Amino acid sequence: MNSISFSFLDRISRIGFGFLNFLILVRVLDPTKFGVWVLFFSVITVIEFAREGIIKQPLVYYYVVEQHNPKENLLTSSFSVNLLVALGASIICVVMGFISPIVWGDEILSMLFWCYIPVLWFNSFSLHVEGVMNAEHNFKLICIAFTCQNLVMLGYLSSSFFLGKDLALYEVLLALGMGASVRMVLLFTLKNKLFVFKKPNKQWMADLFNYGKFTFGINVSSQLLQMIDQLMLGAIISPANVSYFNIGKRLKNLSDIPITAVAQSAFPKFSKANTEGKSILRKVYIESLGLIYLLNIPGFIILFLFAEEIITLIAGEEYVSATTIFRILVVTMLISPVNRLSGVVANALKKPKTNFIMVFVAAGINISLNAIFIYLYQAEGAALATLMTQLGIFFFWVIWIRKNLKLDTDKSLVDFAKTHLNSLHKAEH
Repeated sequence: MNSISFSFLDRISRIGFGFLNFLILVRVLDPTKFGVWVLFFSVITVIEFAREGIIKQPLVYYYVVEQHNPKENLLTSSFSVNLLVALGASIICVVMGFISPIVWGDEILSMLFWCYIPVLWFNSFSLHVEGVMNAEHNFKLICIAFTCQNLVMLGYLSSSFFLGKDLALYEVLLALGMGASVRMVLLFTLKNKLFVFKKPNKQWMADLFNYGKFTFGINVSSQLLQMIDQLMLGAIISPANVSYFNIGKRLKNLSDIPITAVAQSAFPKFSKANTEGKSILRKVYIESLGLIYLLNIPGFIILFLFAEEIITLIAGEEYVSATTIFRILVVTMLISPVNRLSGVVANALKKPKTNFIMVFVAAGINISLNAIFIYLYQAEGAALATLMTQLGIFFFWVIWIRKNLKLDTDKSLVDFAKTHLNSLHKAEH
């Protein structure tokens, strides 16, 4: 298997393990406990993605572009930045331990945030190794390490489920920490030569930080855009409402797999097409967008019509009231392809600032809409806020694409559909 195959396998395995863990957690935790876990996990996800933006991505970039220079200074400086960021993240967890019970009304959150600090440091060592492995296209080791981590957590949760044991939230965190420690030990054992302990180079540290602050900003903004609805729902209503919203959102997110797969493969195509002229880029954009809709529309019809049955099958009858939330979020399947793919086009046109501004503004709009609609409609209001935010982003990108590619998205999609329908009709005859 080549590096691309292992990269794809790694992504599929993470989604698969995450879904299996979710299936167990909704059955062993009551709605309030599950909602508290979702709130905690949402915050640490933002923290971890922020760390990845400021640590891993700069390391990958400079490791690649500085191929002919000694790597010791880079590795030492990067690991030093890594440790400083881990210290900052630990302080955030301490502060969150004091704030979270006040915001979300559950004292167990203090213990979860404070006990997560060792896991932060486990992940710091792993991030350092994975950054180098990513730069060297050694996705095999990354895939193996994450698989081992997820197997440990899944094994702990599934054994508790089959033994009929009631899980406390600290036990779920323990399972997460055990998996993270196994991943760290495996990576450190196999790649301990990557940890070079010498005086860090201040210039390298400055370069790494200056590069990382932009990816840090994008990662934080995009993650907050995804998580803010749950965080606000828990603060305004209750953690139990978060659990119902998360069920609908998590199931809908599975439908994003085709979009993510096409978007990841589209970037190099868009970049190449941009060098060949706008007409070629327009053609590649419409073909990619049409492909996503060909994959998405059948899924949209099935998920919308059989939403209640899908919720009952996956999460159980206890969460059947999440059906309306799920249906509202499923509607975003009709607009999210344009949003995701247009963002990739902006990067291919070397206009990443457009993406950053859009994500930042969208996060602000989403916060405002959540504050209004959650107060009026509770969990369904958070779903409506997500839908309306996505609609706002959609109209922005349609106008942006029309201006920068001279392309009417709706007309081009209709032409694309007619072309493929005519092809199918001719094939039948």
